[in-house]
Amino acid sequence: MRTRCRLEALVTARFKTHQQNLQTYQQAFTIAVRQEFPLSAASRDRLRQTQQQLELADRDIKVSKL
Repeated sequence: MRTRCRLEALVTARFKTHQQNLQTYQQAFTIAVRQEFPLSAASRDRLRQTQQQLELADRDIKVSKL
């Protein structure tokens, strides 16, 4: 039972972290687009770095090519 509780806590913590990371990326993307549209190569590179730092997969962010 203890192992199950620990596993549930771990999964819940990872899910919350992932959701926070998605929100952080969404904010960075929104700011970038408001500052510059279409996005320059440098802005796209910064967003890609942010994505990697937040450990988000391409499927997580579903960004259209701008």
